[in-house]
Amino acid sequence: MSEKASEFHRQTAQLLAVVGVNMPPLSTEEMQRWIDDPLGVKKVLAAAFAPVITVWRTIRIGVRKNIDALRQAIKASGCDIGEWADAFLGKITLPSSSEDVGLIKLSGRDLGFTDLYSLEEAIRAGESKGLARCQPYDMAYLAERYQDQPLGEVVYAAMDPVTGSDGNPDVFYLLRDDSRRWLYALCASPGSRWLPDSLWVFRSRK
Repeated sequence: MSEKASEFHRQTAQLLAVVGVNMPPLSTEEMQRWIDDPLGVKKVLAAAFAPVITVWRTIRIGVRKNIDALRQAIKASGCDIGEWADAFLGKITLPSSSEDVGLIKLSGRDLGFTDLYSLEEAIRAGESKGLARCQPYDMAYLAERYQDQPLGEVVYAAMDPVTGSDGNPDVFYLLRDDSRRWLYALCASPGSRWLPDSLWVFRSRK
């Protein structure tokens, strides 16, 4: 067993011991009810250990008068725009007034996934936590402001797909590679799947 795996098992044993010591008093009947309901135990533990959801970043939308102005602002910030994303931008309608929007960044694991899952499943999981879907232009405005994006990070928009120039349902995502930042779009068909460690951006509900 590797040192990392050994440390994981040691911490797991410690956590179980702490949980056991701090359990509320239960009758034998109550304990048996939980023993007979492992899915119920799983739900309770998932809720207890769920990440605290706070606003990760606030962006101001509606400050660019048109798509061309937004494109220029994104590029001026040091973020390039992929070919599909550029075509995608031409299909969205910008808000007519400005407002501040709070964004939440969560991983698939934060949303409760331990295996592959779809975009719609990710969105439903976020909505069950009180979050809202992004608007297509949210990611474009984030691209302009996310100048401190960590190297190697990929973050996807939890949004309704928009039909791209190739006829496929597309969503925006942001990537920071070795050279610079990118605003990209990719196909999010019903058969597309994401890993538990994939990162998602949602809107906070007002």
